[in-house]
Amino acid sequence: MKAPQAAPTADAPSRTLTSPDYVLRKEPVQLSVLPGYFHQSEPSYNSSCDYLDQSFGLIEDGADRWQRLRQEVGRLNGEASQGTSVKVFFFGRHGEGWHNVAERYYGTSEWDCYWSKQNGDGNMTWGPDALLTDVGVQQAKRVHRAWKRERLAGVPVPDSLYSSPLSRAASTCQITFDKLALSSPRFMEILRQVLLARRETLGVHTCDKRQRKSWLMGAYPSFGFLEPFSEKDELWRPDVRESDAEQDRRSRMALDEIFSRDSAPFVSITAHGGVIASILRAVGHPPVQTQTGSVTPVVVKAVRSRSDITADSSAFVALPRQAASAGAAQLVLDRSP
Repeated sequence: MKAPQAAPTADAPSRTLTSPDYVLRKEPVQLSVLPGYFHQSEPSYNSSCDYLDQSFGLIEDGADRWQRLRQEVGRLNGEASQGTSVKVFFFGRHGEGWHNVAERYYGTSEWDCYWSKQNGDGNMTWGPDALLTDVGVQQAKRVHRAWKRERLAGVPVPDSLYSSPLSRAASTCQITFDKLALSSPRFMEILRQVLLARRETLGVHTCDKRQRKSWLMGAYPSFGFLEPFSEKDELWRPDVRESDAEQDRRSRMALDEIFSRDSAPFVSITAHGGVIASILRAVGHPPVQTQTGSVTPVVVKAVRSRSDITADSSAFVALPRQAASAGAAQLVLDRSP
């Protein structure tokens, strides 16, 4: 097995996340990628290859390929020292949403300058909270079929399912794991861009404003919520900006939270292109082109500091001040396109 690819060392936490309303805590976990298992983690990665039809990119072949991976992960965790663990993450990008269609139609410049701040154009509606198009639904069904096919070959269906609270991600997660997973998905409400800082125009995209919690409870009754999870979207603002470094820091802390509180060795996160790119940067993974309706598997190793092992494992994530004062954990998945 190849040596782990170490992630870049995180800088000291900044005084704020994106506004004075947030407190940034320490990051006690060291994250690294274990190559040698999936093509996406290798120098030979081919961005034009459709790995969805090739066991999600698993390098091993043969009828017992997934059994060997399961055994290898079990061995790594069994031999790991205290505070060290390994998980296989399946990062699924949502299917095509109406905001994706609108950006293609108007062009990125016009989309960012004007149309992204509207709820629609009279022919299409993309805000708030853009829904999947028919193409997006079919993309999610294709991912479902891939899981169903690989399950016959012994793929470990993720023990834990996490989803962005935006409808396009939630619907993709719901379709993907319908009648396949034994556990119910959970909404995570903080690992996201708050909001698109990649261009110079102020303002944020209406497609990234989520529905009320009560609406989500009715639309996705099988989903749980990682609390606190406010009724209204308290993170969507018209003038908030966030750097890649800030987002990557939160991505690291979100993975820290999962490693701290979730013992499942196989985990699915259904989110957006921005959060997947951020997590990959945060753990030192080579860039991967994630298309709508794609799945990117990554084997991640976490090593927690000795002091943290014995300390209270309450959230090491960015919390609203009121949540931080209560010692509550909160996570959010990226709301980029």
